[in-house]
Amino acid sequence: MTGGEDGLERAEARQHRAVQPRQCAQLLHHRRRARPRRAVSCCCALVRSPFGHVLMAIRENQLRATFQGYPVERYKLGVFVISAVVTGLAGALLGFQNYLVSAEAVSVPFSGELLAIVVIGGMHHMLGPALGALFFILFRELFSIWTSNWLLWFGLIFVGFVLYLAGRPGRHLGDALSNAGGRRRKRPPP
Repeated sequence: MTGGEDGLERAEARQHRAVQPRQCAQLLHHRRRARPRRAVSCCCALVRSPFGHVLMAIRENQLRATFQGYPVERYKLGVFVISAVVTGLAGALLGFQNYLVSAEAVSVPFSGELLAIVVIGGMHHMLGPALGALFFILFRELFSIWTSNWLLWFGLIFVGFVLYLAGRPGRHLGDALSNAGGRRRKRPPP
């Protein structure tokens, strides 16, 4: 059941007397599928909570949030700790899955890729970075078939994307998802 093929080499699955091994494997599979959903729902709940609203106010205008009486530095420290916990958990699970922890995850090119993914997807929507990652991976896989210089073409498209969206906050892939179906965000007058 957890003999190492799924990344948990020494973990023991609990066997219930009334559950057959096949049903136990299906139950374990459904539990594992539910964990990312729970993590996303917790992040959505955090964003929609009063804590998340204060963080959005700090992101939009830190000086205004300070004048409203919010301890900005404490909120920044709190969100940094939450981010570090989630990142550490993801890194630990990646180590279990791959059976090694390489230095590639902290390299400069990988950090640049992550930054490009977030910029393309947008930072104002929960699914923005996921859509940016989807775009980046599809672009990399499809263009690397035709040319070995796919990164040059990605860089050109990325620069064009950033120049096109300069001065248009909220016009990223993640916000296009919000505006689908006729729902439009009200824009402040220029």
